[in-house]
Amino acid sequence: MVTATMPLKGKLDKTEVVKGIAEWGEVVEVYTDTGGNVEEIFVKQGDSVRKGQPIARLSLSEEEISKNRESAYELEQVDMDIKNAEEDCSDLKKLYEQGAAPQNDYEKRERELKSLYMKKQKLLLDNRSLSKSCSLIVYAPEDLVVSEISVHKGQKLNSGELVAKCGVSQSFKINCSVALDNNFVEEGDQCKLENSSYHFQGTVKEIKAKEGKKEVSVWIQSDKVKTGETFDVKFEKRALNLTQWYQTVHLTRTVMDIFSIR
Repeated sequence: MVTATMPLKGKLDKTEVVKGIAEWGEVVEVYTDTGGNVEEIFVKQGDSVRKGQPIARLSLSEEEISKNRESAYELEQVDMDIKNAEEDCSDLKKLYEQGAAPQNDYEKRERELKSLYMKKQKLLLDNRSLSKSCSLIVYAPEDLVVSEISVHKGQKLNSGELVAKCGVSQSFKINCSVALDNNFVEEGDQCKLENSSYHFQGTVKEIKAKEGKKEVSVWIQSDKVKTGETFDVKFEKRALNLTQWYQTVHLTRTVMDIFSIR
């Protein structure tokens, strides 16, 4: 409801008071980097977490475990191939030095041995990466408050799946609606918010028309507010002093009369 009052001081005030509900001003979604099974969840809804704090722990899926086994087997096979290649190189080198084997045969086997060394190095790096992911921890990317846990213990997750939704600490927006014919609330305006516990000053960040009303988002910074809290939001705007307004109108009409006479 919009009201207009004319105080004794000669100013016209416009005021509208509406109800608003607090929501997170900014929501951060936390995802998995790789697939796995949810082994443990360290936080619950409403918990404050610091940057780098563990949110959940995953273990390897059956597919990842199978990859580990295959990698271990392949590494074992390469070790055997290297051992045989080293023995062949040693024998060929002796024969080559004695003139009993061509140089090309020795150099070819030596290149094959170097290739096996490189293959082993790659397998070791891959295996080390798999080992690190055997106990995958999902961490908080910044200081947050957990608003929703999107997984449960034992759940199988793929890479890139949502683990939790969190709000950025102390950042809130109060969503409310004002009359469609309200023409005095503007983005950037300051407004008053209060309930039985708190009194705040907020800033109008966004206004958009929707379903016969104007939706207004008011932003505040606070370490006390909780999502879902209801506030009375008071918008008010003071017009020009009425005396000044009448003087302006009178001057405008006088100027127009002068030009009209000419």
